[in-house]
Amino acid sequence: MGLKLTKLGQKSTFENKLHMSIYVSCGLLGAGDVVCQGCEMLVNKNLHQKFNRNRTESMFLIGLAMAPFGQIWYFRLMEKLIPGAPCMEIALKKVLADQIVAGPVFISFFLFGKELLEGRGGSVGITELKDKFLPLYMASWFVWPPAQLLLFKFLPAERRFRYLAGVTFCWNFFLSWYTHKDLPLYIGKEKKK
Repeated sequence: MGLKLTKLGQKSTFENKLHMSIYVSCGLLGAGDVVCQGCEMLVNKNLHQKFNRNRTESMFLIGLAMAPFGQIWYFRLMEKLIPGAPCMEIALKKVLADQIVAGPVFISFFLFGKELLEGRGGSVGITELKDKFLPLYMASWFVWPPAQLLLFKFLPAERRFRYLAGVTFCWNFFLSWYTHKDLPLYIGKEKKK
């Protein structure tokens, strides 16, 4: 009986963490895009540009779809693959595993999924992967390893969530800008020359 209650409590905790991961992932991807679009309007001095709601919805939905993988990767698989107390060796192993395994999965899913959700189709998604995967993956090496080393090695647990949310928001802003910079500002209209 006690074992069943313990398993029930663990499942509930996992589900609660999953729900939180979904909310945070959706919210940070959506918020990154909202701020990015606002900055695009200001930088392009195009204050009459209409906010592209479909673009933000797509970013939000990508967060919804990627959150379960992130939850399983960060809270189950990585902890089983690389157990141990926080130290530099464990931190380096986790960062390397994250960049080699999760990085390509997240970037590929993001690039392909964004094209599907924004209505450009699978063939454009494949082209997007070919054109933008490597630059994004290389950029991720400049952002995530230093950020995660700081997270895994130096930050106390109570500060990790806010820190990681801030870095993730900035990364999502960059993702939104980088993957939309070549598209027309208005859906269905040609880019201004």
